[in-house]
Amino acid sequence: NELLRQLTTLQSDFSSKEDVQKELDELRMTHAATLKEAQELKDVIDQTSELEQTIENLSDKVWILEDENSNLQRTIRELEESAEVAAEMEEVQSEELKMMLRDLEFKDAMVRNLEEAIKMQRRREEDFQRYVSEFRTSISTLQREKASLLALTEGDQGEKSQLLATSQKALAQAAQLAADAAETRKRDAKATFDMIDARSASYLSQRLEMFLPSGVVASELAAVKGEMILAKMADKAAVSLNSVEEVFNKAIEKGVAGLSEFNFLGEGDKSVLSDASSQQIATMVHQAEFASLTIEAASDALLLMAAGQWPELLSQEMSTDLGSLVLHSIGQLDLALSEQLNLLKQEGVLSPLRSSLSDLDQSVRSTRLALFRATDETGRSVVPTDWKPPGWEALKALSLGRFAALGATAVFASAINPMENTENEPPAPALPNLAAVLEKSKQSCATVLDVCKKLSNLPLDDTETLQSLNELSEEYQKTSSSLFDCAIATIKQQYIAKDEVDKCGVLLESVLMVSRKLAALMRKADIGEKNAAEFHNLSPESGDSWGGVTELASQVRGVDGDSEDVNYLMRARAIERQLSDAVQNEPKLLISNAKVASLEKSLASRSKEIAMQNARIAELESLI
Repeated sequence: NELLRQLTTLQSDFSSKEDVQKELDELRMTHAATLKEAQELKDVIDQTSELEQTIENLSDKVWILEDENSNLQRTIRELEESAEVAAEMEEVQSEELKMMLRDLEFKDAMVRNLEEAIKMQRRREEDFQRYVSEFRTSISTLQREKASLLALTEGDQGEKSQLLATSQKALAQAAQLAADAAETRKRDAKATFDMIDARSASYLSQRLEMFLPSGVVASELAAVKGEMILAKMADKAAVSLNSVEEVFNKAIEKGVAGLSEFNFLGEGDKSVLSDASSQQIATMVHQAEFASLTIEAASDALLLMAAGQWPELLSQEMSTDLGSLVLHSIGQLDLALSEQLNLLKQEGVLSPLRSSLSDLDQSVRSTRLALFRATDETGRSVVPTDWKPPGWEALKALSLGRFAALGATAVFASAINPMENTENEPPAPALPNLAAVLEKSKQSCATVLDVCKKLSNLPLDDTETLQSLNELSEEYQKTSSSLFDCAIATIKQQYIAKDEVDKCGVLLESVLMVSRKLAALMRKADIGEKNAAEFHNLSPESGDSWGGVTELASQVRGVDGDSEDVNYLMRARAIERQLSDAVQNEPKLLISNAKVASLEKSLASRSKEIAMQNARIAELESLI
């Protein structure tokens, strides 16, 4: 049974092995098919991945192509727009080209017309030169004929004509003398009344001075006299400058009147100076030097007056000390300036043969040294050495430069035609460039005079304008002084050369340029025409120096205070208060005097009693 079971088991196992073998074969076949399918799927997957990579590349290329396409479309649109703009520009350029061609044709026509006009002008100039040469030939012929006629008529007729001319001169001189005598009588009458008024004012001031106690007002009186002598000297300087300017203007007008377009020297010729011209040139140079010294003296006087009254600069005591110092230091300078002014007024000009400027120069230097280096008891300088009123330096420099330019212009005019020509001869032929220099120099003087008068309205608080004015004024003074020196060097010999005049012309251009800058500064600063006929109160050419300086100090003080708080007014009020207090305290003084008298009586009686007691004590001592 066991074997049967085993056999049965083996049979069943064998049958199952066959089935398993079959299944195994099937599985092998299936596995082989599966492997084949798997390989096919792998191949398909590989192909698919390659296709995806290709698709991605194609997609990227498509995007790139689309971007390039959009860029190309944008570029095409821009090119189309550029083409449209280019077409429009071509149209505009064609229009402009047509207009330029028309303008060019018009300009060509104008050039042809101008060339024709230049040719005509040249023909006219040639005709004019020929006419001038013929006219000069005619003049020389007429002069020769005149000389021959004068030689032929030197008999009775010549003597009669000479007598007739002499009588006409005498009549003209008599008429002029009669007019001068009438004018002199008017001036004498005015001077008489002025002398009476001045004498009355002098007596009035003396009597008023007597009313004041000397112990109270002695120092103040000395200060007032010093301030008044400063003002008097500054006013004398202004009158002197005005007189010198009148002489310069007369010489300039005479020289300009002697110019003629037919009376010029030829190329390369030299202008020979006559004796009258040489003498007048020396006089003009002497007067220019006098004007320079006078401006220095007047500017110092104005500076001292301004320092004594300027707000918050000097105390009342220092202002009084300054006035007293001036009184004892300025007398010699005032005397020297008065002598020159008297001579200038008497003779009409200041000739170097009659006046010497050495005394005036020495007085200016010594007075400046005495005043500006003086110290008080504490060793402090009475006059502040580092202070100057606003605009003072500019106004001084303008005056110095203006009179230097006037002197140079008067020298040029004197070389052409002097004021006094005793022989009544026509002006000598002048250099053409000298005439041009004279005209330009006269124009420069007129411009600067207008600037100086406009400066009467100069605001002292405009620092920018003041700084520019200081720079331009200093430059103007330097250029004008150089022009004056060049003018003197030009006429040192007895003739004037063209090259020397050209040097003066170059310097004159610099003077004109600075003059234009000054005029432009006046327009920029908007300084109006009010009081344009007067000079600034700090200018050496101002007439009323004391009134102008005190008015200016009051204006400056009134900006941030009371305009009445000026030194001379405060000093006057202080003395007034002292005198008022003395008058008000007179009853108290009487009572005090009565008390003192009673005390003196009591003291005398007590002294007698003491004397009697002393005598009694002496007797008792002698008895003992």
